[in-house]
Amino acid sequence: MTKLNLLLLCGGGGAEHDISLVSAQYIESQLAKLPRVNVQKVEITQEGWHLDDGMRCHLDTDGMLCSKVEHRQIHYVIPCFHGFPGETGDIQSLLEITGLPYLGCGPEGSQICFNKITSKLWFDALGIPNTPYVFITDQSDQSMARASAFFAEHQAFSSKRPVKDPV
Repeated sequence: MTKLNLLLLCGGGGAEHDISLVSAQYIESQLAKLPRVNVQKVEITQEGWHLDDGMRCHLDTDGMLCSKVEHRQIHYVIPCFHGFPGETGDIQSLLEITGLPYLGCGPEGSQICFNKITSKLWFDALGIPNTPYVFITDQSDQSMARASAFFAEHQAFSSKRPVKDPV
């Protein structure tokens, strides 16, 4: 039985680096239950890509995960990021170049949806229902008054909605 080599990418080096590691740890624990799967977790930091043992590695353009010790063919990638570079489309662009299949949407969808303002404008233009919002571009008194009015309006709306019993 041939095993699938999955690359679990996490970290990112940004503000949401640590929460990405928590998510990746959970995903890795679940994938470890699958007998046909080899999981190689790689943490991306400001200093580069690292295996669990701290050894530096990189993804070659032919879909090989390379370190000083070995070269491993990767069959599928699971990007597990919160924020940059996984939600911005950067990792997806790299994976497109290598031709590796991966979980999630492509680079363009990530790029558009990472910017919440752009997403809201697209959803509105296409008639896709989405949550209420107000754009605040500065911290002027006028902007703060708009934000306060928005929260007051939507707090009243949310308090009228019935809360479902989780049982």
